[in-house]
Amino acid sequence: MTFVSFEYLVLLVSTCALYYLLPWRARILLLLAASYVFYAYWEPWYALVIGSTTLVDYAAALLIDRADSKTRRRALLATSIVFNLGMLFYFKYTNFALDTLRPVAGALGVGLPTLEILLPAGISFYTFQEMSYTIDVYRRRIRPTRDLALFATFVSFFPQLVAGPIERAETLMPQLATRHSFEPGRIASGLGLILIGLAKKLVLADRLVYFAAPKFLDPGAYDSWELLLCLALMPVSLYLDFGGYTDIARGSGRLLGIELQRNFLFPFASANPLEIWRRWHITLVSWIRDYVFVLFPANPALSFIVPLVLVGLWHGADWKFALWGLGQGVAAAVYVYWRIEAPAALRPRRWGVLASTGWLVHVGYNMLLVPLFFSPDTTGAVAYWRRLFTGGFASFGESSHTAALAFLLLFLGAQIAGRNWDWRGFWDALPAPVRGFAAAVLFYMVLFGAVPMAQRFVYFQF
Repeated sequence: MTFVSFEYLVLLVSTCALYYLLPWRARILLLLAASYVFYAYWEPWYALVIGSTTLVDYAAALLIDRADSKTRRRALLATSIVFNLGMLFYFKYTNFALDTLRPVAGALGVGLPTLEILLPAGISFYTFQEMSYTIDVYRRRIRPTRDLALFATFVSFFPQLVAGPIERAETLMPQLATRHSFEPGRIASGLGLILIGLAKKLVLADRLVYFAAPKFLDPGAYDSWELLLCLALMPVSLYLDFGGYTDIARGSGRLLGIELQRNFLFPFASANPLEIWRRWHITLVSWIRDYVFVLFPANPALSFIVPLVLVGLWHGADWKFALWGLGQGVAAAVYVYWRIEAPAALRPRRWGVLASTGWLVHVGYNMLLVPLFFSPDTTGAVAYWRRLFTGGFASFGESSHTAALAFLLLFLGAQIAGRNWDWRGFWDALPAPVRGFAAAVLFYMVLFGAVPMAQRFVYFQF
């Protein structure tokens, strides 16, 4: 079941309709049931996977809280982490490990199989969410709940189950434990977020994918200008796809009185390689910061490169993602080292020549990393780079390319304006009829401007 399906509309409307008619305890059970229906709709055995991790972490947190020795607490935490990472590794990385070892094993005369393993949608998201819970209990930041239904709902809350945002127990569970009243203003705001998310996904992201994705599958069939355009378009498409999902998730949660975290904060207006990770996929990056970054000493080579390689591998079991993460980590480490070690006269100042030059280098460098993310494999990425620098510019000036370039410029302008302008305050200050008209226009765009066949949300595979 996806956010752009009729089945999800039925699930969301029926859940919201019943939710405000029930007492608190029944509401928790309703949300839990709706979440498992949502998740098991793809494959019924998905419910067994998430149910098993839920039971293990629920019990582990209670036992950690009761344990009176540090050694026992560490052992219980290790058990929880090993179980969660073991499940994640089996479903997501087993064949990656086998493929990596196969050449060595073949040289030794040992044959390794390729297993038929179906990756449960969103397993990376709810695994990290559960791990943060047990780690926070171990650190005594939070107390564990004895309410299994409440904890299971926290793990499986359907608006953010499959592609985040990755929530923390200290922010989401108190909201689930609160009896929310029906507020028309909040409902209208939630519906508005859902419409914005649908427009991002169906009107913009999927249309950009149709234009740009084929270039990464067969770069030799296109010239340099087309490939250069796609280096800029595909990250925008990914942002609109993932950001659209997040908007629909936040809007769906808001209909139920639950405020989910923002996952993006105008990332394309980032000025440097470090700032972009404070604005892109915020909940994942903050998770890495709080639970992985702290394990490394204050050394740029370790503190940034290793966590960002892990971020790359989190996106997929493939060396291309590891190399993409390595490239991001090297950029962040070099930037931090420069900020620390460079003479004061050479440190970039806002809107200065050095800052502007640094921004251009940052943008160009990120664009060159894009083929690693979107090409089928590293060989495809190399082919893309080769064609990029040898393909010529024969298609420059074609109407479709001019339209794509105009869209990119408008998009970048909107990102910069969003970063530097209080658009939320401006929107709230508009008269209600104006906001209603804008919502009607957005609804019209979604209804008549959507692509004929919606693509699956990109981050479902992660």
